[in-house]
Amino acid sequence: MFLFDAKDRIGGYTVDFCGMYGSYYEKYYVLDREQNLWFAKILHLDDLKPFSFDPEGQVLEAEIAPLLSHRNLCRFGASGTMEKEGHRLLYIISEVAHGDSLSDLIHRKETLTGDELMQVMESLLSALESLHSQSRPIIHNGITPEKIRAWRREFGSLRLIGLSRARFSDLAPDPSSWHGQDLHYVAPERLEGGGSVRSDIFSAAAVMYELVFGARPWESELTGSTPERQAELFNEKRRSPLPIPSSRLIDIDEAKLAALRRALSFDPEKRFASAKEFLEALRGNAAAAGSREERSEEDGSADEKASVPDTEPQEMQEEAEEKAPEQDSAPGKGFADVAGMEDIKALMQRKIIDVLKNPELAGKYRIQIPNGMLLYGPPGCGKSFIAEKFAEEAGWNYRLIKSSDLASTYVHGSQEKIGALFDEARKKAPMILNFDEFDALVPDRGRTDSVHVSGEVNEFLSQMNNCGKDRVFVIASSNRPDLIDPAVRRKGRLDQMIYIPVPDPEAREGMFRVQMKGRPQAKGIDFRRLASLTENFVASDIAFIVNDAAEKAFEERCDITEKMLEDAIRRTSPSVSPDDISYYDGIRMKVEKSTKERNHRPIGFIQK
Repeated sequence: MFLFDAKDRIGGYTVDFCGMYGSYYEKYYVLDREQNLWFAKILHLDDLKPFSFDPEGQVLEAEIAPLLSHRNLCRFGASGTMEKEGHRLLYIISEVAHGDSLSDLIHRKETLTGDELMQVMESLLSALESLHSQSRPIIHNGITPEKIRAWRREFGSLRLIGLSRARFSDLAPDPSSWHGQDLHYVAPERLEGGGSVRSDIFSAAAVMYELVFGARPWESELTGSTPERQAELFNEKRRSPLPIPSSRLIDIDEAKLAALRRALSFDPEKRFASAKEFLEALRGNAAAAGSREERSEEDGSADEKASVPDTEPQEMQEEAEEKAPEQDSAPGKGFADVAGMEDIKALMQRKIIDVLKNPELAGKYRIQIPNGMLLYGPPGCGKSFIAEKFAEEAGWNYRLIKSSDLASTYVHGSQEKIGALFDEARKKAPMILNFDEFDALVPDRGRTDSVHVSGEVNEFLSQMNNCGKDRVFVIASSNRPDLIDPAVRRKGRLDQMIYIPVPDPEAREGMFRVQMKGRPQAKGIDFRRLASLTENFVASDIAFIVNDAAEKAFEERCDITEKMLEDAIRRTSPSVSPDDISYYDGIRMKVEKSTKERNHRPIGFIQK
């Protein structure tokens, strides 16, 4: 049962609504003084398991939570002890992990693309590297699809949650901490009373295996009269070679398959020495990862802390040249291809494109050449599409950059890539650089202690300063503009901040027409009516509806009818719910408030 009701106080926070409870915990959603939503976990101190404490009697979860400072881990808010109705309680306040878990996606039989799989693994292994690289390395000990949450399939910013079994690597493993866990994700050595950071690597690989093959590694019905006997029998099975089903949900190349096999080795010494090395192998750098592992094993430090590889400047330059993102120069019709959103297109034309096209005239009026703009809003609303059409309308060269394009395995390697990217853009000016998931590239430095992240943000700040004078224009796209470093959003870098809402009726009508083009269809379909029935639906929803209706028509060997489309609409829920819109309205208010405080005029699309 819950001890707290709405409006009750937990530390300096107010309970908004209840979450769930178990035998030793309760979970709530709470508000701080500024009405920001946080997650509160209440632990009943007298009911905790022995593995929850360190040798001094301190709760490990409360010790570990304040140390988290990575974008794929939940930011710490506060902690403390209190008593209520005779219960001794410890509360931990942390950032809310919005969205679905990977387990939810698996149960709904939603398949990831190859790119999405890499986003999951890059984010997950990056979070583990952060844990394992602490001055006292932290072993998570609880990685499962249920503990990995992502907002609307934004896997680059997923959150690894669940610290109830986490412990410092310098503490002796607890022989029973795996009780109650799904053994398919638990490393073999943990079932035998051992454990290290390599146990987390095994668990991460088990998650990847399930995403690729649709089954857990060595999946079987666990037998045995006791948990210990189940563990013994299951480990015997895992000594056999890893099954590789011929059927796959996601096609992966041999390099990734080899990395997966190694990460799932029964012997932890045969696995990767660090999460970074596992990620390097998945990216195709298996040989480099192996050589570094051999060096780590020679000095015995592989499991104590993650090493940071060094490189010469020439090597970094070579990597930047080898992996530089390709230029996208696909032709198009500009804003003529964008249905609806007239206010946004007019604003972009008047405030930005006209100036970019007429720099000499703008100079006579002493109008500053714009440097960039931020497109933000719910996922799936066409930010990347609008950015591409903006470039076509302006008649400038265009390049799309994802966070993975700037990733580097070397110290300061990402900074080198950022500099090289802008240098190349100046050579090919006029150039528009469109950065996808910009919050992942320039996270708020106030939320992290990472020297590398700060260095990368500083490099962006330097390169974006008045880049418009060099005829380089930056478009930043983000679902979470509140996570972007505030310095990046000031005038002289991102001059305009434009909210991209869910498609309006005219845009949805255009999307239906585009999706239906070239398909056998009955005459007289009222696309305007279909648009009126799909409020809050985004482009991917409308594509799904049309495909659903097309499959029905294929089965009946007839043209697609309006009724088939309406039936498909009734069977489909919009990806963006009213709660999602309210959530993004809150983000929009924060962004516009911060813009006003910097003496900017707030810019956004107002839905009619």
